[in-house]
Amino acid sequence: MTDHKSISSTEKLLDVIREDPYNTDHTQYAAGAPKGPGVKTSSGRRKISLSFGTRPVVGVEILENGLRLVKMSRAAGNWKAAEAFSVYMKKGQSPESPEFPSFLRNSLKSIQGIKKTEIWALIPVGKGEVWQINVPMVKKNIYNAVFWTAKKEKTFDEKTSYFDYRLLGEITDNGAKKIATEVFIAPREEIDFLRTAFAKAGFSLHGVTLFSFSLRNLFLTKRIDTGDGAFAVLFIGRDSSNIDVYKGSNVVMSRVIKAGTYGMVEAVLEAQGGIDLSGDTLPALDSERAMEQLSRIEEEGVSQDYSMEEIFAAITPPLERLARQVERTIDHSVNVLGNPSPNTLYICGSLTTAPRVSAFFQEHLGLAVQVLDPLSPSMPYVSPGITSLNKSERMSLVSAASLAMSSNEYTPNFLYTALDRQRQKTAKRAGAFAVILMLAVLLITGAYWYQSGRELAMVRQHTAALKQELNKFSPQFTGEDVTLFAGEYVKKISLLRDYTSRLVPVSVISELSAITPANIRLLSVRLDMGRPEAKTAGLAVVEGFVSGENIGYETHLSSYLFGLRNSPIFEDTVIHSSGFEELEGKGRVLRFVINVNLKQAGDEKI
Repeated sequence: MTDHKSISSTEKLLDVIREDPYNTDHTQYAAGAPKGPGVKTSSGRRKISLSFGTRPVVGVEILENGLRLVKMSRAAGNWKAAEAFSVYMKKGQSPESPEFPSFLRNSLKSIQGIKKTEIWALIPVGKGEVWQINVPMVKKNIYNAVFWTAKKEKTFDEKTSYFDYRLLGEITDNGAKKIATEVFIAPREEIDFLRTAFAKAGFSLHGVTLFSFSLRNLFLTKRIDTGDGAFAVLFIGRDSSNIDVYKGSNVVMSRVIKAGTYGMVEAVLEAQGGIDLSGDTLPALDSERAMEQLSRIEEEGVSQDYSMEEIFAAITPPLERLARQVERTIDHSVNVLGNPSPNTLYICGSLTTAPRVSAFFQEHLGLAVQVLDPLSPSMPYVSPGITSLNKSERMSLVSAASLAMSSNEYTPNFLYTALDRQRQKTAKRAGAFAVILMLAVLLITGAYWYQSGRELAMVRQHTAALKQELNKFSPQFTGEDVTLFAGEYVKKISLLRDYTSRLVPVSVISELSAITPANIRLLSVRLDMGRPEAKTAGLAVVEGFVSGENIGYETHLSSYLFGLRNSPIFEDTVIHSSGFEELEGKGRVLRFVINVNLKQAGDEKI
């Protein structure tokens, strides 16, 4: 078995492609490694460590047999690469193995300052989905409108999938104003696995995102400058590949292609019997040897069993199939979805370091082809140790490097979804309402005590004056006279309490005005405050109608009900009746009557 210290560039590339370098000293490497710029571990893998500033982010990509980790720091608007390396488990182990949490913990601890970083994890290619929808214009409860529109276009189960979205802006669709929205889903089991694995390792995840959004970080942060035109990104993976079509900084179409490096390995195995070198046919190759042969198409001038021409000839058919799938995806984006045609294809993943692969796609697709290499020595803000990595080693870290530039400012995060943001906003609104209500109560109470104090002072002053006059007369005032004054005082206090109780209807009308959107008109609101001895908060009967376009009446009414139920002063809402009718001046409308129960505060009504 080859010593890792003397491993050739071919074998290093083989490690990248097959993602299982069994000739690595796994035990020593997994247990941790010395830290410092350009230091090599006992396994021969380079470990680079350089501190650039505050707010570092660590991107972690979990492989079938190891990890890829990149640490980057953000300072003065620039992302700076500090550490980048891969680490592998022992043969036969996987992320499902009992040893994985310990392996993950030791790998993360080998990163300098890991406790002060944000850790982001990656959902594998093909495990999520991204698409765009157009949502009707609504002012309230945008989450419901987006969710049901997305579910209408693509069937998914919210019990098994996390759902999230990002609003892109207003557009005109068939003459109607709508909101262009990017929606995406991911399996709950994948996210729960990542959350649990890191928790068992003693670390908490800051974010989990899709592969497409990880690569998009490169363009949003201007690490890769794509200009103003449309472009596409192709990632060639082991079992499958992924193609994303961009319009500006938005992914307008994403597709997983069931073709990857393993398909090319099979092509090499199938072709092995037909290749003759100096009159002798090579013995049968196993899959590991085939991957080694495949890796050598990237190396010029290296002694090998098969020439680059022979290997490339064997993998040309699967490369052509992959190119056709990419071409169909771009064609669908342009001719069906109406998106602009991309002028550049960025490629990354296995084999993309080979100039012949770039030239192949450029010839077959008619696009300018560039290789994504965010850790390239030509890039600014890269530590010297990282720039010393060869191209194959850097290319294997592209996804982890782009993931390490994640931020909640622009990277979708399944640990902090739109629903979480809406709940936080609702909580803030409820808190603000509670503060306002408390201030109102304090003001009313203060005014009451101030007025009571003034009245008491006036009563005392008047009483003193009366006593003086009373002393001049005989007989003096009796107890009945005092009772009369007390009765007047009680009447004034009762009147003040009546004014206080009138705040409840004002609050109800104010809340209805804030919740009701422009396309819903209220015809009447009837309040039944209930009897004090019944300890009920009361009932509001709301009558109105939904107007506007000929579609979406029920959707707007459902969103309105959702808003009423989320109000801090309303409780149960029940549609008493609803139906379509023609209304003079409005046309066809959906008329409704809703019973809204008022919430109680303790034993007192609102």
